[in-house]
Amino acid sequence: MFSKTSEYAIKIMIYLGTHKENEKLHGVREICEMLKSPEAFTAKILQQLVKAELLSSMKGKNGGFKIEKKLKK
Repeated sequence: MFSKTSEYAIKIMIYLGTHKENEKLHGVREICEMLKSPEAFTAKILQQLVKAELLSSMKGKNGGFKIEKKLKK
């Protein structure tokens, strides 16, 4: 059994892994809408995934998150 945080982290990684068209960055709101998850909680998980170097992020209006390149094969 996984914690809620782990479940959402896995869902985030699956979502970003299956929606990686043209290196598009995915915003927090987009991810929250697709996963039906609370925004603040999801943002914290995304920060942890970036810190763990599983995701990369870019700040700003056109910013967002994507799978870290070194994970791709």
